[in-house]
Amino acid sequence: MEYITIQKCQRGTVYKLSSRNLHYGVYDGDEGFIGIRQKFGDFFLFTEYHYDQGAPFGTAKPLKEVTQLPEGITIDSDFELFTWLQQLETEQGLERSHQPRSMKEAMERRQREE
Repeated sequence: MEYITIQKCQRGTVYKLSSRNLHYGVYDGDEGFIGIRQKFGDFFLFTEYHYDQGAPFGTAKPLKEVTQLPEGITIDSDFELFTWLQQLETEQGLERSHQPRSMKEAMERRQREE
């Protein structure tokens, strides 16, 4: 499967990925892609590393450049990034097995469980 090498990835660009846990990810400029991961019914931001990093951590292959982060949203703005990525995934036709909870709801649930 052809993919975009790490040397061609650009910080702040969103890519369609072939990876273990992410469908789309924003390249962080530091060898990783930040996207929405689903685990046990919760959805949260998660980083997977570029395939070129090698085993065992290099699990994400960028297949296609999708868009750039809009102005005002950065890779460090967790809530805004999460919300924007949710919207992007919906616009790209990604169907999840069930409706994701918001990041805020997931964080509140984790705090209650601790």
